[in-house]
Amino acid sequence: MHYPSSLHSLVVILMTRCRSFSIITLLCTVVDTIGSNVYLTTRLYYLWGRQKSIFYVLIAVLLSTHIPAMIICLTSVKMLSDNMAYNTTILECVLSAKPVTLIAAWALVVAFDIIQIALIAMNALDRPRHRDAELWTYLKSDSATFYIGLLLMRFVTLVLLIILPPATVFIYIFFITWPLTSAALSRFILSSEAFKYSAGTRGDYLTYEMETRRWQPTVLDKQAVGFDL
Repeated sequence: MHYPSSLHSLVVILMTRCRSFSIITLLCTVVDTIGSNVYLTTRLYYLWGRQKSIFYVLIAVLLSTHIPAMIICLTSVKMLSDNMAYNTTILECVLSAKPVTLIAAWALVVAFDIIQIALIAMNALDRPRHRDAELWTYLKSDSATFYIGLLLMRFVTLVLLIILPPATVFIYIFFITWPLTSAALSRFILSSEAFKYSAGTRGDYLTYEMETRRWQPTVLDKQAVGFDL
């Protein structure tokens, strides 16, 4: 498409800004996702009573999903930048072609969420209970509903990455689904830390004693274990 010289200069500037913005946004997404998932992994470790075996499992899951995802995202930076353009009709940054590698990276994050939910379910199933209705109480106290909601949000993002055309995928992913997911995670983390501080100052914390497989009150110094948001 040919533009007048002054308009052409403006379009070039806007395209450069779009490419810079896409790179910064992708890197922020990587940092935000890894940081929040490390926090969730730490919380799940304490939920399991800080067992060494579960520690190794969580580290293996975290590394096996996030290291490949991070490598894929970093190698996709140039591809994302090259395919980014400024649409003068809708006055937005758009992609001319989708980096297919980003779909694989996000699929690894979704797989991480599925494994986390499975570990929460295993932890709840392993607790002694008099009736099956108590299972839901355990799951709720372990914030299973939040983890399921997080999985659904990230799965929707994955689906949109696959089905949306390149021209709209950037707008929907980076301006709608990712901010919503990030906001939900931020609220969860802040609420968790507030709960930890409140419980730590009162000194009346309840946790699950995994070694004896019995539910009993213990004091765990300033470590959040089970709560519902």
